[in-house]
Amino acid sequence: GPAFDNFGPNTENDTREQYRDIIFDVVNSTPGNVLIVMPSYNEAEWVGSLLEQSYLCDSEDVFIDKSSSNKETSRLKEDFFNAENGVLVTGARGTLIEGVDYIGDRLNATVVCGVPITNTQSDYKKAIQAAYDEIFDDTDGFTLAFTIPAVWKARQAIGRVIRTKKDIGTRILV
Repeated sequence: GPAFDNFGPNTENDTREQYRDIIFDVVNSTPGNVLIVMPSYNEAEWVGSLLEQSYLCDSEDVFIDKSSSNKETSRLKEDFFNAENGVLVTGARGTLIEGVDYIGDRLNATVVCGVPITNTQSDYKKAIQAAYDEIFDDTDGFTLAFTIPAVWKARQAIGRVIRTKKDIGTRILV
């Protein structure tokens, strides 16, 4: 996928194999619902299709998020909440990792794969980085424009599993 275009030979496959193996281990060993957060919707679709075809879970218990209407996203979220051992797969820019409370037994584990940095190559993104480079002397523009927002996205996603003092769950950064 596009998230891996700048890697060397075979790195994409090695990275994907590691993601797959860890995700399969978590899904296989976690009772209850699991949230998988990938760098993009394309990567989420890839992982979701692997899970649907696997022996680990019933394909009806795999919920793959994509860019869609609020109504469709709400329906997907409710179906996941009502699942006993569901797996919800989404992209790090999706709406299901911010402002959604997975309280109680709605979520038992969250896995965040990769670093959710946006595409840095557009002219617009290069202009933002250049502006930050020009304005801020103590921190480089790449960090301000891309790294810090990516860390915020990962923190938002990982924070979904434990929302109250009574919640118990697993948080995994891959």
